[in-house]
Amino acid sequence: MQIKLNELIAVNRKASNRLLNVEDLSENELRALHEFFSRLADKAKQENDLSESHSVEEAEEIHVEKLEEKHRRKQDKKTARTAA
Repeated sequence: MQIKLNELIAVNRKASNRLLNVEDLSENELRALHEFFSRLADKAKQENDLSESHSVEEAEEIHVEKLEEKHRRKQDKKTARTAA
């Protein structure tokens, strides 16, 4: 069963390869993965869209993009007020 799961993870370009052979990870590695996925779950809760799903890397990238966009919009508002 684990080999089948590994194959599915390996062929999915958006899946995190960190989960390959997850059963062989040390306690510290499992704890780190748990923390990482907990952060991902926290970000998903902020999304308000239960149908959205991302790999950890993709979620991190999307989160950074959102923060950058939010910052850009604030800058645009400041510029617009200064110009007015």
